[in-house]
Amino acid sequence: MNNTIDLGLQFITLDNMFVFKTNDFELDEEGTLLFYNSEESKFFEDFFTTFSVNVLLESDNAHRIQMESYVKYSSFKKQLESFLNQYKEKYKRLNALEKAFKNIDDNETICILPAWLNIDTDAYLAIREELYRFNGKENNGLRAFLKTVTDNYNISHYEGNNRINIGEKDKKKRECRWCHRTIKSKPCATFNEDAHAISEGLGNKNLILFEECDECNHKFAASIETDIINQLKLLNTFWGVIGKNGIPKIKFEGTIIENKGNQKIEINSNQIEFKDNVPVAVHYNGDSIVLQNIYKALCKFALGLVKDKELLKLYKWTIDWINGNEEVTKLPVVKELFTYKFFPKYPVLQLYIRKNDNKNVPQMFAIFYHTNIVYLYIIPQNRAELEKFNKEENYNKFIETLPYQDVNWKNVDLSDNTRRSISMTLNFKKRYNKKQQ
Repeated sequence: MNNTIDLGLQFITLDNMFVFKTNDFELDEEGTLLFYNSEESKFFEDFFTTFSVNVLLESDNAHRIQMESYVKYSSFKKQLESFLNQYKEKYKRLNALEKAFKNIDDNETICILPAWLNIDTDAYLAIREELYRFNGKENNGLRAFLKTVTDNYNISHYEGNNRINIGEKDKKKRECRWCHRTIKSKPCATFNEDAHAISEGLGNKNLILFEECDECNHKFAASIETDIINQLKLLNTFWGVIGKNGIPKIKFEGTIIENKGNQKIEINSNQIEFKDNVPVAVHYNGDSIVLQNIYKALCKFALGLVKDKELLKLYKWTIDWINGNEEVTKLPVVKELFTYKFFPKYPVLQLYIRKNDNKNVPQMFAIFYHTNIVYLYIIPQNRAELEKFNKEENYNKFIETLPYQDVNWKNVDLSDNTRRSISMTLNFKKRYNKKQQ
């Protein structure tokens, strides 16, 4: 019986990693690709040839791929431009590929690998070191810096501006990972809508979870995901994050805060004192939230990106808790950081999955980036692991294995399961440039 494969390539550059692939091309028992006489097969043959990847014909419909891993962009730039001009009108997914290569220097050496090749974190960092060497750059030491992490974890990186589909492509074979229903269940599940693995309201347009039914999608959108969106709404407005309905406006007690673009924030209010056209202070009273729902949403985002179905089975208790079927009174603290080093207008999530039996660290944790806020949090596998890392001694031992000790983290407790209103004071001051001073 033939197997199937994700057919395509993954590209690692000095600054980025991106993947272009399709699904379900067949392999024979010896691992030979079976291309049939179709328009799609011609497209991919041209695609591989563009990137100096040799597709060798072995029979009428069987091909093998041979390739060179490290190549200069200049060696295939003209072929890529020709390929894009030929196909991009018909294959809109090529727009992302064109954008990915837009800022690469002609002389940069990049790494090209098959899309189906799984590389762990340590291998990825080793490739990055090779790229630094090939490109005459000083080694950034990232591999050594992360060694205490990569000894225990494989790291997966997800960005809301890169298209990734997670889970079963065929609707007939899908099982919702939150309620476990299928289209054959009674009552049956439907999978007619795009379910975003991370809320679209946080700027995610491209991380799509196939294994979330329409009913669960609506349920979470109206509950835990609404709470985390409300918690981060001010950041969405100030940094111009485009959610489901555009950049949100903040409205409360006669006050409207609106992002006008070009780094311009407009505040109209009959409740606020202004001095030199700058508000003295804004006392913001926002929507009500449940803090524990924020932790649930963060855990749901992480579990929504897990590809290993056997691993997901270990998180049955966690999924029951996310669904509201398990009560929790105390959660491990969340590390929170406000930083001014980067401001992604889409969510970024780094997922850390343990690759050994070291029970001194949790099975899974994640780091979530949104505009200028960062959360580091444990995804508890079961109640026993939850209680273990609720203990300060165990939690601190885990944190000590991470190379982020000099970062000014703040401990945040998201255990509270009661609904409360968001209330804070925003202070503003006018910044002058040197010509104005």
